[in-house]
Amino acid sequence: MISIQMNESGRGKDLSHPIDFRSAFNQALGSGFADLDGLSSSRLDLKSRASQVRERFDCTLILGIGGSYWTPKSFHSYFGASSSHKIYFIDSPNPRSFRSTLDKIEDFKKCHFLFVSKSGGTLETLSLLSALLSLESEFGIQVAQQATVVCSRGENFLQVWAREKKVPVLEIPMEVGGRYSAFSPVGVFPLELLGLSSENFFKGAFAAQKKRDEIESLVTFNLRSFDSQKWITQMWSYSESLLPVAQWWQQIWSESLAKKDGSRVSSPMVCCGPRDQHSNFQQLLEGEYDKSVYVLQDLSADFDDPVLGEVLSAHLDMPLKSFKLSDVLLAELEGFCGALSEKEIPYVRLGGDFSDLEVWGEFFMMWQMTVATMGHCLKMNPYDQPGVELGKTLARQYLKSMK
Repeated sequence: MISIQMNESGRGKDLSHPIDFRSAFNQALGSGFADLDGLSSSRLDLKSRASQVRERFDCTLILGIGGSYWTPKSFHSYFGASSSHKIYFIDSPNPRSFRSTLDKIEDFKKCHFLFVSKSGGTLETLSLLSALLSLESEFGIQVAQQATVVCSRGENFLQVWAREKKVPVLEIPMEVGGRYSAFSPVGVFPLELLGLSSENFFKGAFAAQKKRDEIESLVTFNLRSFDSQKWITQMWSYSESLLPVAQWWQQIWSESLAKKDGSRVSSPMVCCGPRDQHSNFQQLLEGEYDKSVYVLQDLSADFDDPVLGEVLSAHLDMPLKSFKLSDVLLAELEGFCGALSEKEIPYVRLGGDFSDLEVWGEFFMMWQMTVATMGHCLKMNPYDQPGVELGKTLARQYLKSMK
């Protein structure tokens, strides 16, 4: 389970504007992303398709961006090294990154291609599909015969292409937005490809929906920070393996809460501890007092943790002691939190054993519910992203104007 520890500077102040948390929470609970019974009903189909892919192919190349990227990337970052089925990612139409990723694939005939797009018309994903199709003869492959599509239903480009080429399609429910799609095929199918069962993932999500008090505490902490002019919210991950899930948090926060006609909210920012203690920690502690902080800690002991020798004890000028690397990491985390307390910077510690898929399910659902509830509390639509759509429209117009 996820533990939540809130420091005293994040408590005790009344909000400047009263909120109806219960109503906002129930609105979020009635959204498509929270319909876990409906979403879990397709798990057997996803498991079956994943089994077919694992039997036929050695690896999968996932092509998707934004909400279609961060959830599978998060699972792979943490669990990928121990999976017999390798997964590679391309999210950007950057030709150098495109080629460098393809260079990692040993046998293209044993590679499965997974095209992911909520709308079925994402510019970057379709560009990458087009690029792969142009390379079929070079690599001796037939993309359609080695592919799976994940998208919403309708007459969108990916659906039409898949139907014409007889490519299996795993559908994202129309009522589930891309950044809220962790429990749709976007997240669940890659989880099964890694050889992990999604049952515990959903179990954690069901548990999170019952934790109204914890979600209310997070919503209130965030709204208080806005009242206190904290216009930057940082997520410090003290595990490099959890950085992608922190970046997913950054996306869901940014796209859901930053609305021109809504209340002013903070900008999210992802940091890696202790690495960034040697860069922007100085600015956090002694710069503008405009930040609130989340500290994300992996409590798993599922790793080979070497015992440190005499060098560290000598450096600390103390008798020889069997420190481990995890002891040093914990000491840096505690020093970080201690400094935040001393400077009266509001922060919340989030901890969990991320080797357990229930914890992943709880984390994703907890934040989906928290962000959606915040949006409803602030009287804004937490499910659209008009700014993003403007950028997409202008990019397409620019492409059409090129000669």
